[in-house]
Amino acid sequence: MVARIKVESAKAWGNQHEDHAAYQVKYEKFYKEFRGTSSILGTRVRDYYIPNPITITSPANNRCRVTLEVGQLYVVGCARECSFVRPYTALTSDEKKLLGVN
Repeated sequence: MVARIKVESAKAWGNQHEDHAAYQVKYEKFYKEFRGTSSILGTRVRDYYIPNPITITSPANNRCRVTLEVGQLYVVGCARECSFVRPYTALTSDEKKLLGVN
């Protein structure tokens, strides 16, 4: 699934091995829908389920953590996990073309 989201709230927790951040989001636009049909994945949209909240996990010693800001727009790419996250305003012209954004 590839979508434009707006972050509505954030929650963080962790332990000595990994850190987690869960973001409650509003889906503003779908570029490609996830074809999963299991309710364990999240919120139902038409015939599909989308992750909500979106959870990002990183090793506790990882200095390259992804953090999202409440109120900001992002493009996310998710299969089982959301492995691609980019601020919407930071998309390159080539990325915008791939998404069909003018």
